[in-house]
Amino acid sequence: MKCFVISPIGEEGSDVRQHADDVFKYIIEPAMKECGIEAVRSDQLDKPGLISEQMFCFIFEADLCIAVLTNHNPNVFYELAVAHSAQRPVIILIEKGQQLPFDVSGLRAIRYDLGLRSYEARTHINSIINYVKAFATEGWKAPDVFSAYRAKPDVGTGLDLTRVKESDGVLWTTVGGCEIRVGNGRIEEQAGKAGVAIVLPCNEYFDDRCVWDTRSALGTYVNRIFEGQVAEFVALMKDECRKKLGAGVEQQKTDDERAESFGAGHCVLLNKPLGHSVPIALVSTTTQRADQGLTARISYLFDGMRELVTRLANARLNEVIMPVLGTGHGGIDAPLAFVGLLLAVAEAARYGQGGQHLKRVTIVVFKPHADSPPVVDPVIVRRALALISSGK
Repeated sequence: MKCFVISPIGEEGSDVRQHADDVFKYIIEPAMKECGIEAVRSDQLDKPGLISEQMFCFIFEADLCIAVLTNHNPNVFYELAVAHSAQRPVIILIEKGQQLPFDVSGLRAIRYDLGLRSYEARTHINSIINYVKAFATEGWKAPDVFSAYRAKPDVGTGLDLTRVKESDGVLWTTVGGCEIRVGNGRIEEQAGKAGVAIVLPCNEYFDDRCVWDTRSALGTYVNRIFEGQVAEFVALMKDECRKKLGAGVEQQKTDDERAESFGAGHCVLLNKPLGHSVPIALVSTTTQRADQGLTARISYLFDGMRELVTRLANARLNEVIMPVLGTGHGGIDAPLAFVGLLLAVAEAARYGQGGQHLKRVTIVVFKPHADSPPVVDPVIVRRALALISSGK
């Protein structure tokens, strides 16, 4: 968790800087550390770009803010207004002997001093900690001081869009302690890392047809990451299917072909495929029969997510990245598949499996090119995230 500290800074070596540093070091930072929260002040930002833009990002992404109103710095009041607009919980500090200006005189404030006795008695540290505990009890919600003036675009939907946050083009919310993130792009362009499983769709046969098909998410990813090893990947996949799922059932796949089916809604986890450090989970989201063709169903997504969490628990993994499952050859309309997948993920996140809970799920909505729209409109994404978070 993060706290953005809104404070006068002043020039290096000035009295203003010294006072700000003392307040941060002896009051704010000790309180935040005890609460397990990282405290960040604007002069500690090391990213390139406009300071104002970084300030906006940190305030909107922070779990709470602390505003030091000592000496009535105008920049501090401006940033305080931004924090109120963002509905961040805010703790206000002002040095003893100073008065709050009329505009904010109705706000509660901690009146601090930098005396040794106050520090040893943890007077102001404990006051901040009590505020943080109250925020946690209230679900980190802050009253919307501008509620009377905001437009209500979603009147009648019952959705609380404030539950959905946005940062760096990614929309996200939290369900059952799991951070569910949705971004746009291509799954094969995701930078994989050890400990984070890439989840890919395949058919009930777990066969090479999906792997060699570069129009599918599985084929595109495997052909890029395992270039020159695709045949070995197919052999590994089939071997692991039989080990983890047991013997399949022979089905009439097409008019001219019979094949071994392992069923839809199943999952196989390849922990270190062909020596690669990034785990890959394969979820069967489609069936194929001679008299039915190739089809996907929303119910397969729920079955697949439940089995995925079990496989991850056995491997002690709790973070995944996946495309929208069930689209493409599965035939489910992209927005419908996205909502179904999101509900399945939310169910898995909220209830877990065998005591195991997901920590973070990132869904990558397919966006063919930088200048093309994603296959799922961001409005649908935002409302669907608000919907799944409403059951917390």
